[in-house]
Amino acid sequence: MSKPRVFIGFGETAGYCAGLKKGFDEVGVESVSFMVNQSVFQYDDHGEGSLFRAMRKVVETRDRLGAERKPVQRFFVSIWQNIIAMRVFCWALLNFDAFVIQGRTSFADLFRLPIKPRFLDLPILRLFRKRIIYVFHGTDSRPAYVNGAQGTRKLTVVQLAKYVRKQHRDLRKIEKYASVILHYPLNAQLHAKKIVSHEFVGRPVSVPNTAVTPSESEVLIAHAPSDPLGKGTAIIEAAVQNIARKGHAVRLIRPADKSNAAVKQALAQCDFVIDQVYYDVGISYVATEAAFLGKPTVIGTNAKAELLKVTPTELVAPTILCEPEELERTIERLVSDKKLRVACGDKARAFVEKHYGPRRVAENYLKLISGAIPKEWIFDSNSIDYVYGYGYSVNDVRERVRSLVQQCGPSALCLDDKPAMKAKFLKLAE
Repeated sequence: MSKPRVFIGFGETAGYCAGLKKGFDEVGVESVSFMVNQSVFQYDDHGEGSLFRAMRKVVETRDRLGAERKPVQRFFVSIWQNIIAMRVFCWALLNFDAFVIQGRTSFADLFRLPIKPRFLDLPILRLFRKRIIYVFHGTDSRPAYVNGAQGTRKLTVVQLAKYVRKQHRDLRKIEKYASVILHYPLNAQLHAKKIVSHEFVGRPVSVPNTAVTPSESEVLIAHAPSDPLGKGTAIIEAAVQNIARKGHAVRLIRPADKSNAAVKQALAQCDFVIDQVYYDVGISYVATEAAFLGKPTVIGTNAKAELLKVTPTELVAPTILCEPEELERTIERLVSDKKLRVACGDKARAFVEKHYGPRRVAENYLKLISGAIPKEWIFDSNSIDYVYGYGYSVNDVRERVRSLVQQCGPSALCLDDKPAMKAKFLKLAE
């Protein structure tokens, strides 16, 4: 079988698409990364070609005209955008065998239409026997009522119910046509189709070992939140301040800006990393980057037991998982014990060098594309026991779910097709 040609779109998450493109390059697979909007985190941008440049330019122009309140000019630019979008779709349809699509996006999002037929492109791709791989990273499909990201926290209960229905509706359309769904097991509650676990495929991230010699005078802890509210930055800052008051020479360092380059610089300088307080995945992308530099990462989670159940022992990343209530104690133990920090960092580096990196992930993607997926990679979302999500304390989750059920009814959970899971959430709301 000849090597497939792969299209990657449409929005960057933590450098995933750039890393995957790099991996395909390393294994000799032709691919293109088509990111319409440049990431605010300034990851490597592999976009190239006249259609890519035209698409990005017309989107930037339309957005600028919108900001300048020039509706007539914006209308004509939108027409031109539709023409370019159709050219992009036809070009991709004719030139690529597999499509790796991030989150709840599709080619339809490239168009500017009064009524946007979302995912209309998917049945056309299937008609032409294309392999469609949808990749989810958490917030894009985790139920919004257990998603503590800053954006969903702002939603009223009625808005929340409406948003979850949209999530559910989008996922059903995607699942109808997708060949593979790639996701993390503990935030796939709204999925009906069985998923492939990220833990088997890995993270296409690698970082050159540019770590500097740590300071002997103080312990530097890096924290690089993309979403300070969801990551629990205030809690982390308070914990480090308490440890400093006890007499420990410790300092929390933050990246100078949001760019990935600034994050990597902070990771290179630190002794270890604190990622977040309430997470439902065993290792984040920041923790992966830190591991390539030999730096351990502390992750607070309410899901430690469930993560160990859904992840094979050999694929359990050696991050330092702890209960949110144990965060300060865990940090203090690392601050006090240099040998422990070094040992944990060495384990983390050995793990990611063995299981992660662009080349290894690209090789695993070839299995997804060919359909030769090992049975153990498959996870049934109906078997999820975890209900606490990300970014919220247990009490906050209870209150959020209780308010949703009381105001909008149990059906607002969008789990009528999963009675056992629905019962777990309703018990939580009691």
